Amino acid sequence: TRLSDKLSIGAKLEYINTKNNRLSEGNEQSSIMWTVLTAPSTYNLYPALDANGVQRLWRTPTRNNPYWLLDNTLYIDQRDRFVPTVNLEYKLLPWLKVKGNLGVDYYTSSSKYYENSGNRGSYPTGRLIESARVRREINSDIMLTGNRTLGEKMKLDFMAGHNINAQYYNAKTVKASDFIIPGFYNLSNTRVYDPGEVTTMKRMVSVYGSATLSYNNYLYVTATGRNDWSSTLPAGNNSFFYPSISSGIIFSDALRLKNSWFDFGKLRLSYAQVGNDAPEYSTSTSYVKANPNDGQRGEIIFPYNGIGSYIQSNIMGNPLLKPEKTNEFETGLELKFFGNRASVDLAYYDKTSKDQIFSAPTAPETGFGSMVVNAAEIKNKGIEVQLNLTPVVINDFSWEVNLNYSKNNNKVINLTEGVSSIRLAGFVNPGIFIMANQPYGVIWGSRFLRNDKGEVLVDDDGFEITATESGPIGNAMPDWIGGIRNTLTWKGISVSALIDTRQGGDIYNLDEYYTKAYGTSWFTRDREHPIVVKGVRQSDGQVNTTGVTDFRTYWSNNSNIDEANVQDASFIRLRDISVSYEFPKELLGKFWVKGLVFSVSGRNLWLKTSSSFTGSDPENSLYGSGNGQGLTNFAVPSSKSINFALKLTL
Repeated sequence: TRLSDKLSIGAKLEYINTKNNRLSEGNEQSSIMWTVLTAPSTYNLYPALDANGVQRLWRTPTRNNPYWLLDNTLYIDQRDRFVPTVNLEYKLLPWLKVKGNLGVDYYTSSSKYYENSGNRGSYPTGRLIESARVRREINSDIMLTGNRTLGEKMKLDFMAGHNINAQYYNAKTVKASDFIIPGFYNLSNTRVYDPGEVTTMKRMVSVYGSATLSYNNYLYVTATGRNDWSSTLPAGNNSFFYPSISSGIIFSDALRLKNSWFDFGKLRLSYAQVGNDAPEYSTSTSYVKANPNDGQRGEIIFPYNGIGSYIQSNIMGNPLLKPEKTNEFETGLELKFFGNRASVDLAYYDKTSKDQIFSAPTAPETGFGSMVVNAAEIKNKGIEVQLNLTPVVINDFSWEVNLNYSKNNNKVINLTEGVSSIRLAGFVNPGIFIMANQPYGVIWGSRFLRNDKGEVLVDDDGFEITATESGPIGNAMPDWIGGIRNTLTWKGISVSALIDTRQGGDIYNLDEYYTKAYGTSWFTRDREHPIVVKGVRQSDGQVNTTGVTDFRTYWSNNSNIDEANVQDASFIRLRDISVSYEFPKELLGKFWVKGLVFSVSGRNLWLKTSSSFTGSDPENSLYGSGNGQGLTNFAVPSSKSINFALKLTL
């Protein structure tokens, strides 16, 4: 809102409420997919209970009937998010303005997870976990912007600013177990309590600026600089500066190349440095409440018999941490043709990230398992392509096509002294690691023994032989990714669909590790014909012709060779499709409405995976969206969704 010729102010408020009810998944004793995928297809899992009220299971007493889980377990999560923003602008001079922005991202969330009494696993008398979380981020900017004409053809645009970013997070959690009354999911109905609380705070103060010098509206040079002071870095080493410089020339104007079919051409070059700080409290070693357990048979919860216990964290902090730095060179080319109905944007980048912060393993004699260090130097280089086409425009009808393609090659140049690998996810074997002179995201595990030609070696009984040493068996990073969006528009009707793809990259499917041994894997379906392994006999070097008929032993052995469980993570997906209708403005004017759009959209309606992949979705990671990509285990299939929306503008 403009309050005067010099002052304008604006404000915005967003409120988002989400609620999600779901079941446990992954490698959990209460995972519904565990029992569904490992039970024989001939075994009817329904009903959940026998005549004595005890769970019906075909095997292991540490897993649960899926129908029992449906009725007796649930994870409930609810979030309320508020995002208010305020901005103002004041014109100091005709060519000079001061701007201010203040925004808050505040959300509260509560979650509740319960397992009823009668659960098979570590909590046979039931358990309940309740959490309340608060996250607040305040971001403020004050900027001085201006522009000046320098002669007839030169122009200077400049900006200087100050930023403060403050983050706060608090989570209170109570883990309770041993229900007094089964089926009453209330904290007062439990005998054992284990409360916990986590609070983190972080603040970053920054100053920044940029200047762009242009000549005749076709030659541009821009320089930027930013300095951050972060509370997560050591007090004497928490300041880091990073600059950039870029240039571009619109050669279609400079060389007067425009014609009936060529509209625009621009070449750009840039070099930029970007800094990054550390996770909260990485510079110190904290104490944590003692919680001894073996991961299978429960845990000792302190206070125990009135005695409390705290121990040093297994991760050693580092008061000498330095900020991460990334140096990137990029060059690009933009071209437009045929009245801007066809355009292409090509980019090549070469990026080196140094002093990357990881928790790296340390010598056992230190008394710690790992230490937070500036551990790695990683190099990425690749290309990105965007192609936009409007092949058809007839009266009120148009068809637009947008394609994108990117390919990235990365390599870990080196790791900190004394460290050969850093585990990102998984186990010691198998796991996802970064290793020097290897691409990021190595899948490491046991593998087949091979000869110098790479052929699998087989013993005289026809079984694969396991190599004595583990090694790289795959990589989680894709070879390339791409997508295509088609949009059809006719008057107020718009139809749009996005298909994207990931080609290459591997995933360790832990489902196969278990289901092969249980005989429920797709690979074990043939029980009629002997298994003849493709390979050569170790004893004489001849092609293997020995068939294996002891299927149980074969698949148990095969499942324990990690290489046999690595699969191609490629896919093609119909990511989204939507149909919308914008009501005519002349119709809405009668009702004091500026705009009205009704839309129907769907997500994840179709998925095509590699023929070697036997899981539900290669994007379902055991570790979510973090660094530990490349592992999947008993994940619930991705949901398809259809949404209806009505957008009203007053």
